[in-house]
Amino acid sequence: MKKTKKILIALMSFCLIFSTLGPHLVSATEKEAVGPRNNSPLSDKELLDLKISQMINSEKVLRNVNTVNSNMSEDVAEELVRDINNLSEENYLIDEETLAYIDSINPDIDVQELLDQELLLNNELNSYNEAEALIAPWVIKGAIAATGALLRKAGIQTLKVSFHLGKRMIQRGIDPIEVYNAITKGKKYYDPKYKSTVYHYKGIAVAKKGGTLTTTYKSSKPKSRWKRR
Repeated sequence: MKKTKKILIALMSFCLIFSTLGPHLVSATEKEAVGPRNNSPLSDKELLDLKISQMINSEKVLRNVNTVNSNMSEDVAEELVRDINNLSEENYLIDEETLAYIDSINPDIDVQELLDQELLLNNELNSYNEAEALIAPWVIKGAIAATGALLRKAGIQTLKVSFHLGKRMIQRGIDPIEVYNAITKGKKYYDPKYKSTVYHYKGIAVAKKGGTLTTTYKSSKPKSRWKRR
């Protein structure tokens, strides 16, 4: 009899706890399942072809971007990057959640596959502490905006710069000009392990899937498995 009472009390306690916490657990699960949201007034189509003018609110930067031509020197490129890096958070029209949302709707990117590949890549690199440190959001936005601006000024209109690439640039200490140089001056390879194109220049590797730059890392020399294109 005592054992039966204990079981009944335990069941009642469990039901009480679940009735209190259950809705919160379901809500948290649903929120996680939803993923990043589009907090901008732009449509998915506009976000996938995001222009610098839709990302930055700065007349000076936009004027400089519009006046630079595809034959810009390294000094001019550095000045453009500096101007963008000097912007404050208030100068950015797109927040980091929306930039992550762009990755989630980009047909070139399978976000989970990309994250899984990064785990394997970290093991290969064997030298990075990739803990998700707190990074000022506008620093990532600046890396994305500057890289996109440099590529467009070089006449490369079709390449998209992913949010994931921006994060890895900051975490791995790779600046926009290094990514730009890898794309415009580097040798082009195919990496069969990750089924991606890789540009390599002076120790910097930049990966591309479809028309999107997905990640970047430091690699002193091309990997033996890469096939020259």
